[in-house]
Amino acid sequence: MLLLFDLMGTLLLDAGGDQSDSSRLGALIETRGILPAVEFSQRYAAWRSWRDARSGNVEVSLRHRLIQVLPMLEPSVAKEIESQFCDEYQERSRPQEGVREMLVAWQDVATMGVVSNFMIEGMPQRLLRRHQLSEFFDFVLDSASIGFRKPATEIFNRALSFDRRPGDHAASTVMIGDDWEADIKGARRVGLTALHYSQGVTRDPAIRVIRHWDEFRPPLTPEH
Repeated sequence: MLLLFDLMGTLLLDAGGDQSDSSRLGALIETRGILPAVEFSQRYAAWRSWRDARSGNVEVSLRHRLIQVLPMLEPSVAKEIESQFCDEYQERSRPQEGVREMLVAWQDVATMGVVSNFMIEGMPQRLLRRHQLSEFFDFVLDSASIGFRKPATEIFNRALSFDRRPGDHAASTVMIGDDWEADIKGARRVGLTALHYSQGVTRDPAIRVIRHWDEFRPPLTPEH
């Protein structure tokens, strides 16, 4: 069995509250005297709308986003802002309750991988190492490295390529994530079983909801 996990909002949480990434980036940019945070957030939102309409599932790294949103920005400054954003992000991140115990229970039962939408190449790997969780995973894929974001089929197919077992890999692969569009619909589109990590109401009664990692232990029953 191959188990695929989303990262943020699923295995890890952002303990910094509800502030968006654009707001945090805006604060960093305002601190440097480049642009007021509110104006940056407006420009960033406009850029995202343009990106989504043009090629919504193509990933653009944070450094290139900054340069596209702020053409006057020097590449070296964009790199510095990205580095500071990374440092602050790592400080805020926390494992979800019960996640280590869940991974221990599955480690000798299934091949496990992480499939993450992240605009900074290699950041999911760094976060997992920080929280001493990387040992549980056979591979970690991030969208910045691959160039495509979930729900793009390309990133799920790349994950399936790590499964060396004979037979139909999709039929024996389970994706667990919190984002309905990216994780659940994206996984189902390529034939994977999807489980929804959520404290909210499920959008589809046929999809199993995991509200706490204590609920997720081997073996998976046939209906799940």
